[in-house]
Amino acid sequence: MVKQKILSTFSNITKVRAQVEAYRQKFQDLRPWWPVLIPFLLWRGKRAYDQEMKNVGIKLGEAALQKAQEQHKLQEQQAKLIETQEKINQRSNKKGRK
Repeated sequence: MVKQKILSTFSNITKVRAQVEAYRQKFQDLRPWWPVLIPFLLWRGKRAYDQEMKNVGIKLGEAALQKAQEQHKLQEQQAKLIETQEKINQRSNKKGRK
């Protein structure tokens, strides 16, 4: 019984080894695949890099636009404060003259 199990195990190992050897032989037949793979990987990497930089550019553009809008609001507020201060100064000058 044990001898049969051992023999069947060896038989299975032999079958698997034969399958692996056949796969390895097919792999060896396709040996010059790497000169094609490297440019493909470089192309895919460049596409991913370009897409990421585009996304970063969009985010930076949105941030710059928001900052410009905030700066514009601050300038408007400063202009209103200056106008208000001038009106107050004019009123105080008129009261001081009378």
